Parts: sequence; structure tokens; C-alpha cells
Amino acid sequence: MKKILKIIIIILIIIPLFFFSIVLFDSGTIEYEETINIEASTNTLDAFIGNIYNMKKYMDGDFDIVLIKGEHTKANAIYNIIWKMDSDSMTMKATLLNNNLPDSISYLYESNGVKNTMTQKHHPISHTQTLIVNKQKFEFYGLMKILTFLNIKGFQLSDFQNQSRIYLEEFKLFIENETINNLPIES
Repeated sequence: MKKILKIIIIILIIIPLFFFSIVLFDSGTIEYEETINIEASTNTLDAFIGNIYNMKKYMDGDFDIVLIKGEHTKANAIYNIIWKMDSDSMTMKATLLNNNLPDSISYLYESNGVKNTMTQKHHPISHTQTLIVNKQKFEFYGLMKILTFLNIKGFQLSDFQNQSRIYLEEFKLFIENETINNLPIES
């Protein structure tokens, strides 16, 4: 009986130490890059992507974007993105780090346990084609760091890459449809 009790005590000590060491020593960072070619001019893309409110036009989901500090489209502007889910909601803070279009635009998205820095660059291929380079860096904290370390489904690198790919494909489809139909793209 004493032997079993010792084993249980050792296990109860080791498990929290294991999780604590993950939080303490693991970087909790995922970085990757996605690219996509779009049949639209760089000027068209720059005008559209420079306005965070345009996210509502190509991203699925029920959400609102509210400017809470700073000047819209200027560096250090802070927005709340409020995702509505059934009877609940989740708020994510988005900070415009820089708007150096036509070179690049960067946002820092923050939510409980995670920070996501997104930098997007537009490289002209021709007058009617643009290569988008989308760089993502996720930094996890606390429980989110443990879930990422354990490589749980939904927290794997491939899951984040797939979601970024979906957003880029939705963006491409929207922009190309607007460009083909000669509809004005709001900046």
C-alpha cells in the first residue's frame, strides 16, 4: 500500500512539473509563410487591404470591427474585432503596426493566450497580377502554449497554415470577382 501511495505522489508531483516546464522553457512560437498569385494589380490590392473594415467582405463569420484608439489606417490604430458565436462573443484586439503599402502592412492580433503578428507584402508580377506574401507569427502563453507543445489537433502548424490558406483563397476569390466585374473596390 505504501508503494502505491509513493507512486501516486510521485505522479502527482511530476505531472505539474512537466506542464510548468513547458510553460517555462518552450518558446511557444509558430512561424510560417504563405503565398498566392492574384489576378489584380498591386494598386487594387493595396487600396483594399489598407482598410481593415474590408475583412468583412471576404471573411466568413459574424463579426464587427470597431476602432477604439488612434486614427483609422494609421500606425498604432487599435481595433476590437468582436466575433459573435451563438449567444456568446469573443473579442480580439487588432493593432495596426505599420501601413507601409505598397511595400507591406502589419497587424498584431491579440486574444487570450495568443498573439499573432501578420505581415503581408504585395509584389507586382505584371500590371494585372500580384504575388501576395503573407507571414504569420503566433506566440502562445499559458494553457495555449501547452496545447501547442502537445501538438493537439487544432494547434498544429498545419492547422494554422490551412486556416491562413483559406483566408487567402477567400481574399483571392473576392478580389478577382470584383476586378473581373469591374466593380469599385473601396479603400
